[in-house]
Amino acid sequence: MPEITTNFLATETHPDKLTTKINSMGMTSNISSETVRNIKSTDVSDIMPYIMNSLCKSALFVKMYFPGETPETINTIMISDSIMKSISLITITRLAGVSLKQHIANTISENNLENVIEKSTAHLPYSEVSKGKLWNNVQKTNSVDIPLIVGETN
Repeated sequence: MPEITTNFLATETHPDKLTTKINSMGMTSNISSETVRNIKSTDVSDIMPYIMNSLCKSALFVKMYFPGETPETINTIMISDSIMKSISLITITRLAGVSLKQHIANTISENNLENVIEKSTAHLPYSEVSKGKLWNNVQKTNSVDIPLIVGETN
């Protein structure tokens, strides 16, 4: 049940679906959290869906501040640690195994999970919206020293 105060909304959220494209030695694979696979497999395309599915089943608790500040995640370290325990079951060895484990650690890191939540909430208005009211959202970023401003009206 969400908790609402005058300063923030505390709520539970779940990533609905995660997808990624991997290029390994010229072979491209689309990986999705919708497919439950085996973490003990020797195929990376079986292991990553297992990790992503585990992440989607985990409840992330988030504090969203009304003035449009970056949301604060409350339990990302706990979720990350829980999923990281399963990497000891990975049977892939050598450089491929080390690289895969590092990729998993980066995927479920606190910083990455916070970025996932922030991208999902970035389009929410900064104030209360009544039925039929529109709001503008402006995203600013720099890409290779070229400023990019994206605006939208919802």
